[in-house]
Amino acid sequence: GGEGAVKVEEGADFLLLTADITDVDLAKLFSAVDLDHNGSIDRDEFIECLRVLHIISGKKGDEYLDEITIEGETDEADADGNGTIDQGEFNEWFHDHLDQLGGSKVIFDAAGKITAVIEA
Repeated sequence: GGEGAVKVEEGADFLLLTADITDVDLAKLFSAVDLDHNGSIDRDEFIECLRVLHIISGKKGDEYLDEITIEGETDEADADGNGTIDQGEFNEWFHDHLDQLGGSKVIFDAAGKITAVIEA
């Protein structure tokens, strides 16, 4: 590989974020975002997802994260208002944000953890 190439390790996989993404692929993305693997995404996991997918910049806890954006996105994704985001809510949120995400490539390691996101 040349300069700036992303090294994809053995056993790694990737998803292309497009309008025709399957529910199986969205389940894989959901699983990677659900860090404690309890079947739902809490606010902190969702903020990390927004950061990893380059919807917001900065690290968790940084002063310059736009709290209004975070609250708005979290509230929008959590359609039933129960404080967590389930697979169905995540899929709906994802499809609503394809304009921001479309064409990006998400790289996973062999364990299913997101290692990189390459923007379109």
